[in-house]
Amino acid sequence: MNRILKIMILAGIALLLLLTAGCTTTEDEGDDGSDGGDGGDGGDGGTTYTIPTFTAKQSTFTDLEVMSAAYTNYTYLGDLYTEDLEGSKLIYAGPQGDWQDDTTSEWSTNDRDAAYNYSADRAERMWGENCLKVSERQTEKFFEFEWDHEQEFTTLIRVHKESYLNRTGMDTSGVINNKGVFNSKPYTEENVDEVVEYLCWIHEYYRGGIGYRLLSSFAEEETDAWVHHMYTVEVFGEDSIDGGDSVDLMHYTYTIDKDTGVITKDSERVRAVS
Repeated sequence: MNRILKIMILAGIALLLLLTAGCTTTEDEGDDGSDGGDGGDGGDGGTTYTIPTFTAKQSTFTDLEVMSAAYTNYTYLGDLYTEDLEGSKLIYAGPQGDWQDDTTSEWSTNDRDAAYNYSADRAERMWGENCLKVSERQTEKFFEFEWDHEQEFTTLIRVHKESYLNRTGMDTSGVINNKGVFNSKPYTEENVDEVVEYLCWIHEYYRGGIGYRLLSSFAEEETDAWVHHMYTVEVFGEDSIDGGDSVDLMHYTYTIDKDTGVITKDSERVRAVS
């Protein structure tokens, strides 16, 4: 009897061990192309992505590449136009509008005195006569006047150089797609890249920061125009049908007419990836 009882006890222990082993799982490594390297948690709450790399003029992107750009510390590695304002605020003077108003046109001129008058007028409209010009400079792109208005910071009020970019009479709000006239001829891949990235830098400054991840940025010459392409990833929280993030692959084109220099912008939502 004791022998039978011992056999039954041993059999029960063996069965328990088998059941325990069957409930043990091993977490997959490298799911969706990840090998557990430097990355981040995905928008689906579980997938881990690795930082992607892209070619200079890449124009097609897999869902994995899009999601990896959205949910890692990915940053664009190409050279983009940028400026260090060293703590100053920036305004481009226009015929009307309030502080950092990006809904009207912006003055353009090649005359320094006219640019100063535009800048001074904008300063007076904002702060009255309690402001003082403390410095000025000019570049290929703009005239710049620095104003002190008894605040903790100074304000740079710029006027576009018409020989580079004419935005007088142009709606800069983004409602229409005419972004100005590029006058710095002859056009090359390099200066087309720069003027588009300059316009994007101005726009993002007014918005208060970049709202997308840039995947590629490049210009191509066509028969009658230069076309600059920008592919971006944009994430909108809790915007999809299931309540999670909506991750959009976007394609922006800036077309510069070779004859007129007019810059037009168009956008296309390539697809949503989630």
